[in-house]
Amino acid sequence: MSFAEVIGQQQAVNQLASMAGSGKVPAALLLAGMEGVGKCFTAYQLAQVVNCRQSAAADACGTCPDCRQIARRVHPDVLLVEAEKNQIKIDQVREIHHYLGFAPLSGRFKVVIINDAHLLNGAAANALLKTLEEPPAQTIFLLVTHRQQQLLPTILSRCITVMFKPLSRVALKEILSRQGTGAEARLVEKAVALSGGSISRARYFLDTDNLSWRDDFLSRIGALTPESYEDVFALAEEVGRDAERIDMTLYLLETFFRDALVLTMDPAGGGQCNLFHPDLAELLQGFAAGRSATELLSLLEELNRLQSRLLFNINIRLALEALLMKLVARR
Repeated sequence: MSFAEVIGQQQAVNQLASMAGSGKVPAALLLAGMEGVGKCFTAYQLAQVVNCRQSAAADACGTCPDCRQIARRVHPDVLLVEAEKNQIKIDQVREIHHYLGFAPLSGRFKVVIINDAHLLNGAAANALLKTLEEPPAQTIFLLVTHRQQQLLPTILSRCITVMFKPLSRVALKEILSRQGTGAEARLVEKAVALSGGSISRARYFLDTDNLSWRDDFLSRIGALTPESYEDVFALAEEVGRDAERIDMTLYLLETFFRDALVLTMDPAGGGQCNLFHPDLAELLQGFAAGRSATELLSLLEELNRLQSRLLFNINIRLALEALLMKLVARR
């Protein structure tokens, strides 16, 4: 494993390799960009590079004991911190402090990877800030997030940001091919179109049960009318009960509204090759009919506000009811 294993993020890899090659990797890096584009994977590659015993400074050999242990996620000098019940707590940051109280056991650096760093709660974020202000020697913090705007400005100011972009369709297909999904080409094409540049979403939509759920959900959205308030309440209640699918539900709404906007602004159909849901063209055309670009933009803005409030324990059922009622009221 090395930087060569990172697909579709050449700009980010070049930036990290340049830091490693110069021997000037900052004590705190923020790996930012949309969810599912390889940020955490790349963090582990950087951990290999800075701790590799054999290769040149700008990359890892992938075969030495340190590289192999990091690849297996068992290296004593690489710590992964992840959320517990949708937040990273102060006790976890205290564990980081204890962990950093000892010199590296095997590698040259201790590397702390904080995945979904935006989930640091207030106490944990303030405790981490103190460490970032005066980081121990031979320590590198890698904060991974797709919502950097929710991190404390003081934490952001102490990190060098490396941006990751959405993966291209070519990159997504290459990753899926390497992972050996065994899916037929037609299904891969559909999953890649739906992914929006995220490998995790592409894998999600390779599951035909998830595709069937998408078809059913968006068909119900397209069928809502001013006379169907009972359907609005029923749909919002179902979504509110299915906590594991809330993020994906809102993503489907976002992409569906966006596709409708494309059709509204380009009635000749020249932009259809860029649709997330090209296989639902008839449903999209029916949904877009009679809706102006201004109305669809307003729905997208409302949805964006809803998504930004998800971490604040809002009542998702009531919030979705309000959004869907606005949707049908505009018919």
